[in-house]
Amino acid sequence: MHIDPLSKGNLSLSVRVSPKVLTPNESFNIAVRLRNIGNTSVRVVSPVWMASLHIAVYFENGTRIKYAGPRPSFLPLTNENLKILQPGEEIANIYEFSWDAKPGRGGVKDWYFPWKGKYKVVITYNPNLEYSKITLPYWREKILKAEDWFEVRFSD
Repeated sequence: MHIDPLSKGNLSLSVRVSPKVLTPNESFNIAVRLRNIGNTSVRVVSPVWMASLHIAVYFENGTRIKYAGPRPSFLPLTNENLKILQPGEEIANIYEFSWDAKPGRGGVKDWYFPWKGKYKVVITYNPNLEYSKITLPYWREKILKAEDWFEVRFSD
């Protein structure tokens, strides 16, 4: 059996939340980087939020915070969603989100963080797609995870 050399390689995933301290009515960013840390070119499926990339937020006590914002609708991923990463090359995406402490105060927000304290963002890159129209071989050796923390403070 022939194995496509572009479907093997060494990738890393990283995430950074900014700002690190959130105060009400400000937006925040989650920056995600998928990087080829190997010595050979690798064909990857691009990180597409809610398809190959998933974002979860947990309060410091382990409670998962449900995403409340709009859900993107998209067709199954195709070969157009594939990218060849050269050694050292990366795909970087920044997602901007709105938040509030509770619903009902000036429009729907993406997230509701009801308690002050620390929250953890867990990013999962899963190239093993459930629904896809991709026909070319690509990297899908494992699921990658990365995490970062931020803090919520309310003005007293």
